[in-house]
Amino acid sequence: MHITYHAGQRMNHRGITKEMIELTIQYGEVQDEVTTLSRDAATRLVAELQRQVKIAKKLEETRLGRDAATRLVAELQRQMKIAKKVLDKGGLTVVTAFSAQSVILEETIILDETILITTYNCAHPKKSRKWQGKKNKFRLCNQTERVFRFHNKT
Repeated sequence: MHITYHAGQRMNHRGITKEMIELTIQYGEVQDEVTTLSRDAATRLVAELQRQVKIAKKLEETRLGRDAATRLVAELQRQMKIAKKVLDKGGLTVVTAFSAQSVILEETIILDETILITTYNCAHPKKSRKWQGKKNKFRLCNQTERVFRFHNKT
């Protein structure tokens, strides 16, 4: 994955790591070039990873493939830690583009490379609606006060 200068700056400003982006690309919902791992999807992912850790620990106890089960548990716990970070951020959105590069040796080989354009936290729709409600409420208060002041002056 190639990270553009802009995306690197945004990641730094917003506290988003490369592991969070990889998790979002792996488990997120894709629409065109935008991949989103919402808060609800991150919650489901954490629950699923916890379930898989329990299963892997049972395999580890049976001593059948203990080394592989230990590595699997460690990887699942790492992914769960990253998913919890995404959940704390309220979800993550990643905007990518795909670049096809060709290398000519004996024959043409086409390599697909993902270019990270930008990334940001998911906006919570209830918060924006709540703010709109407060804004309208304040606007009504201000209009009422204006009318009251206008009538008191005459």
